[in-house]
Amino acid sequence: MRRMEKVAQLSCQVRELWAVSSELVAAHRAALARFAQGEQAIAARRETVEAEGDQARALRETVRQQTEQLRATVEEHARPIAE
Repeated sequence: MRRMEKVAQLSCQVRELWAVSSELVAAHRAALARFAQGEQAIAARRETVEAEGDQARALRETVRQQTEQLRATVEEHARPIAE
């Protein structure tokens, strides 16, 4: 009888350990999923920042070109007035 009690006790402990380990596995998987989502969010933000940087560079170039054109136009019209 003592042996059966010990087996029952050990079986109970094994079930408890199994439940705890299952919870740990589930928590670990959830943490990995959150980490993956965070990585995806970081990658998406990086792409957005790069695209915004590209847009800013393009805008600066457009402003530079328009400024040069305006300066040339002003100089062109200023010559006849000066003469």
